[in-house]
Amino acid sequence: MQEVQAIFVDCDGVLYDVDLLTYEEIVAAGRQAGTALGLRWDDFDKIHTDLKERHYHGFYNTVLKLCQTQGVSFSALAKEMVGFLDYSRIKPDKELLPLLQKVALDRKLYIFTNNTQAHLEKVFNQLFNCSVQDSGLAAITAESTLENGYFYPKRMDGVLTKWCKKIGVLPQNTLMLDDTNTVIKAAQKEGLQYRQIENAQMTKSILKELYEEHKRHPNLRQTSCRISAQKSASRD
Repeated sequence: MQEVQAIFVDCDGVLYDVDLLTYEEIVAAGRQAGTALGLRWDDFDKIHTDLKERHYHGFYNTVLKLCQTQGVSFSALAKEMVGFLDYSRIKPDKELLPLLQKVALDRKLYIFTNNTQAHLEKVFNQLFNCSVQDSGLAAITAESTLENGYFYPKRMDGVLTKWCKKIGVLPQNTLMLDDTNTVIKAAQKEGLQYRQIENAQMTKSILKELYEEHKRHPNLRQTSCRISAQKSASRD
């Protein structure tokens, strides 16, 4: 393994167990929020198919196009949809935030989610009782990837390499912690180190290992991570 200089940490399924707030629930909330704002869904399947054929993936890209064509604010939709989700099932985690903060002292650490800023703020409030800004952690959200009228989720070709370049770290010195098969495959293809996360406890175990590795080598600003790449895939 190469030394780990940067870490991309997913949100859903990595900071908290995915069964506490599922992808299907998030999509349903997006539809409810859109309907509440007057968004019509008649062309959803057609637009989704067209975008997928042109390799623009993700539920939010389809919703964005619907919003653009119908004059609905995507930002307003993102803020509205969190009201349709039950975040109370995500229990506070007093151990996770300090671990993230400790690791972030000696490596570049980004919470890298394909979800929205509004959603990430709700998750942080529930888990840590603070905002993303107050946590001191950096974040890359769906809105961060908006370019030329499209979102660029992590699984799209070249996206991870692009973000590595933006933060000034080589892909081989970047560790991706994610729970989805498509993102893990993208990380593997683009030369990142990776671990496929099964639950939040696994995330904490890896963060502890990274932190302990640094403590064993206090004179090194960037230390190596002896974590074997997990190549098995459990979910897509």
